[in-house]
Amino acid sequence: MRHLEDFKEGQVFELGEETISEQEILDFARRFDAQPFHVDREAAKASMYGGLIASGWHTASFFMGLLVRGLLHDVASLGALVSTSSAGSSQCGLETRFGHASAW
Repeated sequence: MRHLEDFKEGQVFELGEETISEQEILDFARRFDAQPFHVDREAAKASMYGGLIASGWHTASFFMGLLVRGLLHDVASLGALVSTSSAGSSQCGLETRFGHASAW
């Protein structure tokens, strides 16, 4: 079990790699980030990307999986609190309801 003080500046950790399939891109985006260039092949072709791309949230979750499996599984960690503007800090468990309001 490693602790924060066991890591040295400049260390590099190979975390592995993942391949994201088109169906995974579509499934994730339809549920969590339904922007046209994530969910609509034709709209994605006409976008600045020139084709379907994965959501940044999706790629971040893939990275998190690599990080946990490749490094954090052997690190002392207590997780992190989720901070919400109305309820202070809380953990997210089963059946946790999410809501948020944004102002522009």
